[in-house]
Amino acid sequence: MDSRSSQYKEKDYWNRRYDEEESYEWFQDLHGFQSLLLPLLSLTDQILVLGCGNSNLSENLYQLGYHHITNIDFSETVVYKMSQKTNHMKNMTWIVMDIQNLQFRNETFDTIIDKGTIDSLMVDQGSPWEPKKEVRLTVEKVFHEVSRVLKSQGNFVSITFSQPHFRGHMIAQEQFDCC
Repeated sequence: MDSRSSQYKEKDYWNRRYDEEESYEWFQDLHGFQSLLLPLLSLTDQILVLGCGNSNLSENLYQLGYHHITNIDFSETVVYKMSQKTNHMKNMTWIVMDIQNLQFRNETFDTIIDKGTIDSLMVDQGSPWEPKKEVRLTVEKVFHEVSRVLKSQGNFVSITFSQPHFRGHMIAQEQFDCC
C-alpha cells in the first residue's frame, strides 16, 4: 500500500488538502458515468452524497435539474468552501457529518451516492478477500446507517475502485435491506 493512501481516512489530511485545493474528481466526473446514474434518479429525489469532498458531482447534478441534494463530509473546511461556492443553488445543503453516524431520520433519502468515500475507509484493509475486523466493522456501520436513512425502494450507488467480488459480500447482508 502506498504510504500516502493511509492518510485518506484521516480528517486532518483532508482539511489540509481542501485548504489548498479547489476541486478534484476521484475516478472521473459525472459525464463519465451519467448514463449509469441518471436512469436511477428522478428530478424530485432527495439525494444524499456521502463524503462529498470538493467534487463537482453535486453541482453537475443540480445543473441537470436535481435540486434536492444534501452533501455531507467530516471536513469543516470543505463543507464551508463548497457551501460558499454553491450558495446560489437553492435546496442544496452542505453539512459536517460523520458517515458512520448519520443525523437524519429513517427513510429520508431516495438515493444515496458514495463516490470513493468508502474506499478511503478501507485503505488499510489488509487482504481484500478478508478485510481486517476493524475495517469491516467500520464499513458495516456505514452500510447500517445508509440502509437506515435510505427509503424503501431507494438506490444506494457506490462508485469505487473496488471490484464487486471484494465489496459485494459486505453490502449484500440481510441486515442491510436497502443495498
